[in-house]
Amino acid sequence: MFTVQLCTVLIGILNIAEALDYNFLVPEEGAVACDGSEDKFLDAFFDLSNINWKYFDDETIILNGYVTYLKEIDASLHLHIQVQRYDSGRWIETPYQNDRQDVCTTLFDKNEMWYEFVKELEENSKSCPPEKGTRYDFKEKKVSTLIKDLPPGLDGTYRALIKLFIADDLIFCMNVEGDLVKKSVDNKTIG
Repeated sequence: MFTVQLCTVLIGILNIAEALDYNFLVPEEGAVACDGSEDKFLDAFFDLSNINWKYFDDETIILNGYVTYLKEIDASLHLHIQVQRYDSGRWIETPYQNDRQDVCTTLFDKNEMWYEFVKELEENSKSCPPEKGTRYDFKEKKVSTLIKDLPPGLDGTYRALIKLFIADDLIFCMNVEGDLVKKSVDNKTIG
């Protein structure tokens, strides 16, 4: 039994020692509506005509402008995110997912993956669910594409399937597709 425990500890130490940093590189057309859900995409919820984005470097996207929220929702929002990997011509689910029965209770939680994006929102735009007409301003907002401390061998094409529900009704569905690319020792993206 001690041998099994020792092996488990050693494997854990080796995985930590080999942990790598990756960039998730999203092309301009990387965010798309889910099949059959075109009416549940970003532009059904936000006026996106005043926002633009560009890559600043290998691991940073810069947002400039503002978006305005268009809907009126007064119910709790259930968020489900499933990460899939493209392999042999098809999308395969990975073990990576996030499920929040009421995303509003965790939206500003420092431990959530989206916290870096929402922490700098102005107080008047922090309501959840958002009020119709809420404006979100972004001035040189830097969004990191860097994902740290992942195991080796994860390079490839991935997508995050992002769904929002009210009760059991799907109200929002989007895929964010891109390439997970390992960083080299000198902090340059390989690939």
